[in-house]
Amino acid sequence: MFRAFSGRRGALFAALLSVLFLYFGCYKAIVHPAGDFANYYTASRLALSGGAGSLTLYDHFWFQNEIDKYFHNTLGSFIPFPPSTVLLLMPLAWLSPHAARISFVIVNMLLTAGIILMLGRITKLPLRLVAVLVLLSGISLWSNVREGQMYLLLVFDIAAALLLEQRGNYFSAGVLFGVMLPIKYITLLFVVYFLFRKNFTLFRGAVIAVIVVFAAGVFFTSVKLNEYYLAAILPQHLAGNIQNPFAANFQSFHSLLNRLFVPNETLNPHPLASMQWLASWLTTAFPFFFLGMIISAIRSVSFSDDSEEISYVVSLLVTFGLATSPASASYHLFLLVIPIVLISAIAMRGELEFIQRRMASLVVLFAATNFLPLYKLYRFDGDSIFTLLAYIRLGLLTAFFLLLLPPQIWRTSFFRRASVGAVALSVLVILVRSQQTVSKDGAVWAGFDGLIIKHPALDGNSVFYLRESPAGFVAMKNRTLTNDDPPMPRRISRDSMWTAFDSTIGFSRQIFLRNNRTGAAEQLTHAGDRNYEPVWTDDDRRLYFLSDRGRGIDCTTIFYLPIDRREFP
Repeated sequence: MFRAFSGRRGALFAALLSVLFLYFGCYKAIVHPAGDFANYYTASRLALSGGAGSLTLYDHFWFQNEIDKYFHNTLGSFIPFPPSTVLLLMPLAWLSPHAARISFVIVNMLLTAGIILMLGRITKLPLRLVAVLVLLSGISLWSNVREGQMYLLLVFDIAAALLLEQRGNYFSAGVLFGVMLPIKYITLLFVVYFLFRKNFTLFRGAVIAVIVVFAAGVFFTSVKLNEYYLAAILPQHLAGNIQNPFAANFQSFHSLLNRLFVPNETLNPHPLASMQWLASWLTTAFPFFFLGMIISAIRSVSFSDDSEEISYVVSLLVTFGLATSPASASYHLFLLVIPIVLISAIAMRGELEFIQRRMASLVVLFAATNFLPLYKLYRFDGDSIFTLLAYIRLGLLTAFFLLLLPPQIWRTSFFRRASVGAVALSVLVILVRSQQTVSKDGAVWAGFDGLIIKHPALDGNSVFYLRESPAGFVAMKNRTLTNDDPPMPRRISRDSMWTAFDSTIGFSRQIFLRNNRTGAAEQLTHAGDRNYEPVWTDDDRRLYFLSDRGRGIDCTTIFYLPIDRREFP
């Protein structure tokens, strides 16, 4: 199979892929910039100027206004990034936004070459073959450069750490794994794996690096911001509750199962079936099942040396991290270059017979995942059973993982025990979650035709928001909540007796109503983590407000509360 990538044909193929990378990745990044670069750059500028310490860093309105100082017509948000993310673009933050963008494109070109070199040294494969496999990542590679993402840096970091580990520089390898861990959590899988291998030197290096990076993040932000992230942002992110937790563009089991079995009046009015318990159980159980498969696979195969085992296990862990991620995008899939190159080396050395037999299928799956315009199928999202067609990319990724497993694991007693353990653990987690009650407050979804995603402002009584389509967020809209002309910001009722306001309770934001005569205040909202910007209607019988309830930490829409003022003191 690898003969197709050898000789003159391989050189021509690598040249073609390089041209595509330079055009669709590098050139497009400069001419048509998009994505998260504005978020990273703005956060680093704020950190250097001392403005990244307050909780407003996670406030959509405030952070959007900061982005507007550097970028034109670019929507952004710092959610769900960890606070330490402010460190990433500090070396470029002293440049103008345009100069920093061009510099980062050049950095990504150098990182791509470095990744090819590192993986070539790890595997001893011809660099031409490694270059073809890396550039075969196609859309995921291009989107990383075009959108200013950090996954080339992450893959370079992982590859360099693996090379150092292979050469016996365990402490330095651990440092490289640990440097990225407070920002991109997937390196935790490798640190835990090497800990189980009793490589305590590597583990020590990782721990020291994590402490240093985390401390630097706290220094440039604040202790309070990090506490808020750990208490309010991280749990929601790990649970997949970010932006629209039903959307196919996130390609996760969490969003798929939500779409099929969890009704939601705003985001999912027509599920295949109303079986929220099934979605909850499967979402919890899948990671345990996948881990059970990995452990069973490791126990079922033998290797001639440790380096081959490490390459195989790292390939499984990377694919596991992608397949079980609560929210993934096309640029995340660039991580697949690690397993495709490492597994190719194992196949060429004839180490695992089943990998040799499946290598062509693995390369085809890898290329299909990265080159086919699978987003075209997003139009089936929410269309009952046809929703499955919108999740083809997730299916290809899962198939890639399953092809890495030896056929004999399905017959082992350990796998059967691991399956029983996965069921038991997932049931236990669900039982613990079931004890967490959600207060009802009578708020009603306003029924408007869009979601407020990364919106710039609530301007008086007019709301600006992005309307979602299967292809993404495509149109800026506005909607007037009241008939005031011109609209005026109204937190105070017309008789001047009542003031509606929002305030932070712990790590959540809730709506309150205050009697201006007595000063007594009563909390109106209890559900959701972010309820804010209350606005009275003309007749003072309703309070409109923004809330993330039933959605995610980066996904708000409009609700209202019927107000009977006789009920309040």
